[in-house]
Amino acid sequence: MPDTRRHIAAPCHSIESSGTVWSGRPRVRKQSDVNCYGRYRRGFGGSIMLKRVVVTGASSGIGAATVRRLLALKDPPTAAVCFNDVIAFGVMLGLRQVGREPGRDFAVIGYDDLAEAELWVPGLSTVRNDTRMLGETAAQLLLDRIENPDAPVRRVVLQPKFVIRESSGGQR
Repeated sequence: MPDTRRHIAAPCHSIESSGTVWSGRPRVRKQSDVNCYGRYRRGFGGSIMLKRVVVTGASSGIGAATVRRLLALKDPPTAAVCFNDVIAFGVMLGLRQVGREPGRDFAVIGYDDLAEAELWVPGLSTVRNDTRMLGETAAQLLLDRIENPDAPVRRVVLQPKFVIRESSGGQR
């Protein structure tokens, strides 16, 4: 997993103090959903405790409404790592609706690196998967399986890339 932890752990945007992670699932349905958050925490070295895991729908409107609600809390977050870029775009809109500027007053990180992520002002920090490599690897695994159906199962893990832009307080 890209090391978003080190980037977002700036003096005013610490995952440990902010501790907000966004999920695009509308609700936690089973124990495996809860386990997903544990894996996410371990991805950050297991040394942090997330204060909040916000489970929402995956739309920009919901992202905007949710960040406005969170900012009204007694101990509001200062950063959000979002399930996808669409939620992150909504968070950025919601921040502006209450007079806060993404990247300056609140760190925002998305996931997907949609083409629009670079065009937003400020540019959205995000996590990018190499979709071409993902497709090529999947195709090769399938061809290998067809050629040798009794071979042991192979597991391939592809490393995503953390793209730092201004929304998280970083520079390009």
